[in-house]
Amino acid sequence: SLFLALAVLLTWVSAVRAQGETVVQVVYFTSAECPHCRAVFDEVLTSLQDQYGDQLQIKVVDISDPNGSGGINAANYEMLVHAEEMFDVPPAERGLPMVIVGGEALVGESVIRERLPCLIGDCLAQEGAPWPDIPGLADVASGPTIVGPGIGFNPGGEGIQSCEAEEAAV
Repeated sequence: SLFLALAVLLTWVSAVRAQGETVVQVVYFTSAECPHCRAVFDEVLTSLQDQYGDQLQIKVVDISDPNGSGGINAANYEMLVHAEEMFDVPPAERGLPMVIVGGEALVGESVIRERLPCLIGDCLAQEGAPWPDIPGLADVASGPTIVGPGIGFNPGGEGIQSCEAEEAAV
C-alpha cells in the first residue's frame, strides 16, 4: 500500500506540473536611483511577468532609503551583500541590478536581458525554483505587480528575445 500511495503522489505531482503549477521564484535587487534597474524592471521583468503570470513570483528588494533621502535601506543593503557572498559573485562584478533565480545570480542589465528569459524557461521546464535562503528575504513581500519608488510598469517588453532551443539546452 506504500507503493500505491507513492504512485498516487507521483501521479498527482505530474498532473499539477502538467497544469502549469510549477513556480519560479525570483529575487530582484534594485535601487530607485538606478536607470539600469528601472530598464530591467520595465522591459524585462514586467514582460516575463505578463508571459508567465502566477508561475513567476518576484520579490523586489530595493536598497534605496524608503524615505527618498537618497540614502540606503541598511537592512536591504545587507541582504544584497549577503546574497552576493552566498552566490560567489566576484567583488569586481558586484552591483545592481541583480537577479537571483534557480541558484544563479545574474548581475547587470545586459546579462539579465540576455540570460534571464532562458533561465526562467529552463526552471519552469524542470521543477521550478524556490526562494533562495537569504536571511531577511522572508520578510519581503512578493507579488506580480510590485512597484518600488521610482519604478513603474511599461509592458512593452522591447529588447527581450526568446531563446533558441540550443540556448535553452545549455
